[in-house]
Amino acid sequence: MRYTMRTFIITLLATVIGFVSLPAHSEQTVRLAASNWPPYVDTSLPDKGFIYEIVKEAYESQGYRPVIQILPWYQAIELDKRHNDGAFPDYEPYDEQGVVCSKPIFGGPVGLYKRKDSPLRWLTKDPAQNQEQAFRALRQYRFGIVDGYLNTQAFDNADYLKKSIVDNDYQNLKQLANKQVDFAMTDIFTAEYLMEKHKPELDNIVFMGPSLENKKIYVCFSKNAKNYQAKINALNTGLDHLTETGQLDDIVRKYNF
Repeated sequence: MRYTMRTFIITLLATVIGFVSLPAHSEQTVRLAASNWPPYVDTSLPDKGFIYEIVKEAYESQGYRPVIQILPWYQAIELDKRHNDGAFPDYEPYDEQGVVCSKPIFGGPVGLYKRKDSPLRWLTKDPAQNQEQAFRALRQYRFGIVDGYLNTQAFDNADYLKKSIVDNDYQNLKQLANKQVDFAMTDIFTAEYLMEKHKPELDNIVFMGPSLENKKIYVCFSKNAKNYQAKINALNTGLDHLTETGQLDDIVRKYNF
């Protein structure tokens, strides 16, 4: 009888300790959605792209287990619906929209592409500084964009422009190459990567400088996520660690940036 009681107490203690330990373990997992946005995230690249690798390594350096699901962009941003804590790669939203973002991880310039045989050009001086005036001067032309993407605020607010909406960056450049639009608004690093990947199909398009804005890339978290601030802090600390140790530069160089 004494042996049975002792065994029961030990078993009970083990069970209690196990339950006490569960929350601490679960808090070390962060669930993220990533959209396929080359070259930042791309399932065809080693380690799935350099932003993917940076986020993963930053969290692991802080003892977190990142669970990252790659989804189409429109699904990746449905954080609460899909029970994810955050999404990346993302530009900081123009307004708060119930999310809060990490420190910037990287930056990419955005601007217009046109066909090489096109005589079109900017019609105003310094279009990056006065974008509304610059776009109004081009309002008779057609612009390709990707559904749901933030570009520049002046462009996104320009409801007087004719915009052809597609699902991804490749389709956007393809509709430009095929003369379905006159310009494509895109991240320049993305465009150059896709132009190289899809030679010779996209050989007839070219960047029309200058770049309009250097957009910073973040991981953005839902404010409804459990312990979202702790998860942001862990990521930010991990990014600092990768920077200080030189690991971040090593990852970026691996992808020829």
